[in-house]
Amino acid sequence: MIGFSLQASASGKKIMHGEACGPGTIMMVCHQEGDWKAIKKALEEVGCPITAGQLGLTEQEIIKALVFASNASKAFSYSILTEKPLTEESAAKLAEKTGII
Repeated sequence: MIGFSLQASASGKKIMHGEACGPGTIMMVCHQEGDWKAIKKALEEVGCPITAGQLGLTEQEIIKALVFASNASKAFSYSILTEKPLTEESAAKLAEKTGII
C-alpha cells in the first residue's frame, strides 16, 4: 500500500514501484517497532533509493502518501496501519526518525 501511495503522490514524477517499496518498508517496519535499521542498511548497500530526495519526492509528498495509505488501509486491507493509523504529525515523525525525510 505504501509503495503505491508513494507513486500516486509523486506529482507527475515516474517512480518504479520497487523503488517506492524500499522507503515504505523501512517506515512500516519502524512503525511496527521492528529492526528497520537493518533493512535500511541492506537497501543502502545494494544502492536502492531510501530517501525522499533519492526518489525525487518532497517531504510533503512522503507525508501525504503515508496518511493516504493509512486511510486507505481501513477500507481495503488489514495492516499495521489498521492497528496504528498515521496522522500528518505522526507520519512526519516516522519519516524523520527513519531518515526518509
